[in-house]
Amino acid sequence: MTGTLGDAKLTKGRFQQNRGWLGRKLNLATDYIITGNLNGPIVAAEDIKRERVMMPLNFTGGFFKGGVNTSGTLFGGKDKMPFSAMSLTLAHSQ
Repeated sequence: MTGTLGDAKLTKGRFQQNRGWLGRKLNLATDYIITGNLNGPIVAAEDIKRERVMMPLNFTGGFFKGGVNTSGTLFGGKDKMPFSAMSLTLAHSQ
């Protein structure tokens, strides 16, 4: 699977189930997750780069909705900390 995250290219992407029947019953985690590597900066204008991404998603109302979390460290400002966002809707672009 390939795609983009901001200005970065998603490579070696995997779309897979993220929980089984018990997780759904207990509302743990999300139904699906996309994982992969990132090539290039996420925000080119500020040269913000990360190596990996995880996007936990649920399928609701005909759309995949969830968040995005990148690799990073807990300290170091925009150059090193994880990039995260939530309440997103995944859209197909051509």
